[in-house]
Order: sequence, then structure tokens, then C-alpha cells
Amino acid sequence: MSETSIMIDKPEAFVSWCKTYSGGVKLQKRGAAIIMEYLSGHGKMLSTNKSGELYLNSEVETVKTTLDEIVDQVCDWNYKLLVDTRSRKQHPVDFLDYCRSSTQEKELEEHKFILDRIFKQTIYGKEIQTIAHNMALEMMKEMHLVPAGDLQYQEETGIYGKAAEKVPEYAAHAESGEAIDEAESMDEELGIVETSPLPITTVDTPTIKSTDEVPEQGRAR
Repeated sequence: MSETSIMIDKPEAFVSWCKTYSGGVKLQKRGAAIIMEYLSGHGKMLSTNKSGELYLNSEVETVKTTLDEIVDQVCDWNYKLLVDTRSRKQHPVDFLDYCRSSTQEKELEEHKFILDRIFKQTIYGKEIQTIAHNMALEMMKEMHLVPAGDLQYQEETGIYGKAAEKVPEYAAHAESGEAIDEAESMDEELGIVETSPLPITTVDTPTIKSTDEVPEQGRAR
């Protein structure tokens, strides 16, 4: 780390650095505070320099890092703490221990919710989304399904084309009109038959007069 290093010791400073240098990851004050809290709990701090490079500092070393790596590490710490807390909640020493574990579990779940939203913006989160998307397309292909409307998948990632292009067989058939024929053929195999709507008929019913209009009858003797 250079001599002109600048310590990032407050959430506001972390958010400011993120807006300037982090690229596609958007960080707010609450998320920045959670990340810094986990880092501090493991004896680590962040710093930067005039070039905007990010460093992770501990008592023994200073290493160059990225926000993606920091978020990934903090998410891992959160996951392990959550697993351990839930285990202690299921096997408490006493009622007081159970209450403490329950309180900590709620706090960690709140952290997880915020960290997950940040993680999805990182290169690791986008990679997982890409893999999941491709797996879904392969499954749809095996089941002879096609993406509805050929919509682009998550345009904010900027790396997806039309979903139909991921399924060559469908893309080729769609151009020739064979996709519609295959869909109709599959409906026939499954016994799906189009039915016309039932006719709607109206029935004239006599108007029932109000009881006020009916002459009062004499009491039976």
C-alpha cells in the first residue's frame, strides 16, 4: 500500500468510494455499515489511494482487493454465523440463551437480506444468475418449452441476448413457422382440445310485485 493511503473508517466514506470507483455495485449507508461491521469483527479495515484502489488491512498484512471479493467474504461470514446461531437456538443452554439466539438470528437474517441484494450486483452474483439462467433454458429445451415472448433476460446485466437464441431448435423453427405446428401437435398428444365458449341464453322471468302493492288479506277465521 502506498504512503498516500486513505483509511475508509466510516460508512459514508465507503459509500462515497463506491459511487466513484466500484463500477456496477451500488452501495448504501446501511449496507456499507454492515460490511464494515463484519470486517471490524475479524480485525480488518479498508483503505484506498488516489487511484481508487481498494486494500484490506489487518495487523499482519495489507492486500489489494476488490469490492466483489469483500462482499463475497462478508456474505460467507454471515452465512456461517447464521448457521451457528440457528444451531444454538435449537439446542439452547437455558431460556436466556434461547432468547439471545433468537434476537441474534433476526439481526443476522436482516444482514443476509441486505447482503444478498449487494451480492447480486457483484461479478460472482451475476455469474450465478447466468448459470441459473442457462440451466433453466436447458431444462426448458428438454421439456420442449420456449421462453415466453423471446424477452431479454435481466437487461441490467448487459450480457444476455434474446432468450430464444439460446435454444437453436426453437429459433430455427420460429423463423419457419414450425414452432406453432409443433405446439399444436403437442397439444394433441396431451389431449388438450380447444373448446368454444358456451352460449349465453337469457330467460324472461315475471316481475315480482312489491308486497306493498298486494292488498292486505283478512285474517283467517
